[in-house]
Amino acid sequence: MKEEKIEVKKDGMLYPKYIVPPSHCGTVKIHFYLDNNHQKSHKYEINNFNYVKKELGLIRKGTYTLALEAERKRGGCNKGKLNSWGGAVNLHILPKNSGLKPPLLRG
Repeated sequence: MKEEKIEVKKDGMLYPKYIVPPSHCGTVKIHFYLDNNHQKSHKYEINNFNYVKKELGLIRKGTYTLALEAERKRGGCNKGKLNSWGGAVNLHILPKNSGLKPPLLRG
C-alpha cells in the first residue's frame, strides 16, 4: 500500500486520478483508502498512460491520508503474483454543487 498525506483546503467532491506508467503490463484492481477506510475499487486493463479517476465522495477541509493498494489480476505479465506496481496520483476537488463529473476511466 502506498500512502500520502493530503491537505484539503475547501469542502468538495474528491476525485483522485491514478496515472498508470508505461511499464505496467497487466490487469490490476486499485483500491482507494481515505484515513485507512476503504472507499472504492476499480479494476482496469493496463495500457501505457491510461488512468482511472474515481469519485470518493464529499470531503471536508482538513488533513487526510490517501492510500492506494494494487491487487493483482491474472493477465498480461501477471502470471501468479504482483511483484511491483507504481504510478502517480493527481487530486481534484470539485465544488459540491458544480454538477460536473470528470470521466471515470480513459483508455
